[in-house]
Amino acid sequence: MNQVSKSNRSRPLLQSLIQLLHLDTMPEAARRFLAFLFLNVLSWQCLIGTVMVLHARAIGIGAGAVGLLFSLLYFAGVLGVVTKPLAERFGSKRVLMTGWTARNLLVLPIVFTPVVFRYWGKGAAAALLFTTLSLFCITRALAGIAWSSWLHEIVPPLKLGRFYTYETVMTRLLTVVFGVIAFFVLGHNPPLWRFAVIAAFGVAFGLVSLQLLRRVPGGEPVTDSKHKPVRGGYLLVFRDRMFMGFLLCSTLFGIIYTGLSLLVTLTLRDQLGIGAGTILLLTSCGNVLAMFTTPRWQRIADRHGSPMVMAANGVLIVFSLLVLGWLREDRAPMALVALACALIPIAESGNYMATSRGYMLRMKPRIRHAYNAVWSALNQVFYGISAVFIGIWLQEGSPARFRSAAWGYALLMVIAIWLALRLPVPRLDSSRGPSPVYNPAQPLRSLGRMLRYVLRPARSLTRLPPDLDQL
Repeated sequence: MNQVSKSNRSRPLLQSLIQLLHLDTMPEAARRFLAFLFLNVLSWQCLIGTVMVLHARAIGIGAGAVGLLFSLLYFAGVLGVVTKPLAERFGSKRVLMTGWTARNLLVLPIVFTPVVFRYWGKGAAAALLFTTLSLFCITRALAGIAWSSWLHEIVPPLKLGRFYTYETVMTRLLTVVFGVIAFFVLGHNPPLWRFAVIAAFGVAFGLVSLQLLRRVPGGEPVTDSKHKPVRGGYLLVFRDRMFMGFLLCSTLFGIIYTGLSLLVTLTLRDQLGIGAGTILLLTSCGNVLAMFTTPRWQRIADRHGSPMVMAANGVLIVFSLLVLGWLREDRAPMALVALACALIPIAESGNYMATSRGYMLRMKPRIRHAYNAVWSALNQVFYGISAVFIGIWLQEGSPARFRSAAWGYALLMVIAIWLALRLPVPRLDSSRGPSPVYNPAQPLRSLGRMLRYVLRPARSLTRLPPDLDQL
């Protein structure tokens, strides 16, 4: 009786929270998937990304090998081609549940890296780290094709921008919380056992998240009008010029963001001598601003299309890369370092929302698994190449290498911005007609208007420029 009464009392609180966050505008299936994402993001933060780079460097793995390890996360993405028939035959839900269970169990031995390092040395610990994370990446990639296909089924097209905004805001909030906690847990020069404790929490969060994923409806096998399994579909995808053009452009953006993720961490650690805890704090606190700016990116994307948002947040990345290339240990004003670290999450969140929303809106439902397989295979391979390149290029550790990498990626981002502004935008991606914000004759001024809207304080939203007053 007590448990029933507690459950009854918690339901009004849950409903109030849903209404407060405007989650009631999303389908119930989408809300359940967001609940799964909450724990999945926590698991990811504890295992992959900045903490993985710092974990590897704490063992003594060189920058080149770290880049190779980081690239495995992306190179494995091509494996979605293998599981496409399985997702079509057995359904997205069964494939994703199986893959996510396997990845959490296979990465579990990572918690023993301190023991292995103590008794068998650096080489054995490095081998354990590479093996566990490789298995994690492989199983994630095999099941990942079902992720977007499942979302494409349960989230209405007009709600995609809002769904990815919720996901991004939640991710950024958890990144901030994780960064603050890691700052106190890791400190300046943490022992290996502290990384192992964080990884253990990551595995635990991942296993618990499966219980929430089980409650998400949908994810059934895909069939055609005659109730036969869908066959092929790749040829139709490659003939879809709208989708392929967007894919190639977004891949170029992703190459830069992938390299930037590794470049920032290694610059702060190896060039500026900043401690591990402080790095996680710096790279996470910018996410506070991203929580407030992502909904503005979404409004621009819903009105003017995803490519406009990709181009605008690319400008922020160009500035941040120029700053990173200029920084040195003897000239690293903390205010400038913090500014660059703050702008990067703002841009990343906008790019993730825009690219995710954009490519989902360009998919045809019947062959969604083929679209996802092509998307993952192409962009993940190039993301992996970017990670390997950065790791090898920075292996020498000289300031000239770091500077050339940062400014080279800045130049590449300028090219990506130019391409994004020339992408065709389908009606579904820009439901309100031609953009009054972007003027082809004045591209820089148009992007400036978007950035002023996104970056200005919230209290100034009552006085928007005339062409943005309905955003």
